[in-house]
Order: sequence, then C-alpha cells, then structure tokens
Amino acid sequence: MIYIIIIFLVSIIFIFFMVSFRSWEIRTGKKNIIDEENNIPHIPFRHIEKNMLYLTKHVVQGLVLVTVKYWFILVLKTKKMISEKWPKIHESINKRFSKNNEKKKMTFAKRAVLESKIKIKKMKQRIKEELD
Repeated sequence: MIYIIIIFLVSIIFIFFMVSFRSWEIRTGKKNIIDEENNIPHIPFRHIEKNMLYLTKHVVQGLVLVTVKYWFILVLKTKKMISEKWPKIHESINKRFSKNNEKKKMTFAKRAVLESKIKIKKMKQRIKEELD
C-alpha cells in the first residue's frame, strides 16, 4: 500500500514540474501555441471505424478465449478433485451421465464455437474482398 502512495505522490510532483516547465516555455516565447493547433492531421472517419472494428474484434475474441480457457481449467480441476476425494460421488455421476450419453445432442458450447468459427471465416473472406 505504501508503494502505491509513494508512486502517486511522485507522479503528482512530476506532473507539477511538467506543467510549470510548459508554462515557462510559453512565457519566454520558446513555444508558440498557435503553431501547434494548426498541425492536426485529418483522419477520415472510415479509417477510424476500421481500426475500432479491428480492435473490438480482437478484444472480444481475446475475452472469449480467456474465459473459455479458464472455464475448462476450472471444470477439469473440479472433476479431478471430485474423482480423487469423493470416488463414490464420482462413480454415481458417471453412471448417470453414461445413461444419458446415448441421447446426447450437440451442446450449446459446441454449437456456439462452430457458429463463431463460421462467422470468423465469413468475416475474413469479406475483409479480403474489401481490401482487394
């Protein structure tokens, strides 16, 4: 906790010195404010939109992959813990699921993964066609 407070205080002092140095530059005439305002580059909206879509796609895919990864890790560790610590409960669960295994349909997770893979492939094709 003390490290965070020290870092905070040092950053506040550093910001104060930066602002005072900048004001000194402006007062002495070493920097001209009007020249810096005219140097703003023109960025088209379509360019910003493409970049935001690209970043959003990667952020969402990353979140989904991390969530799925840790979900599978959690499930596997709990199965292992149950099978080691409570073997009777593990056997009863396995018997119950083995009977239902014959009627088992595609699970929601598998279907969602397949749908997202198809959507990703279509998106890649559209982007390639758009860029070409």
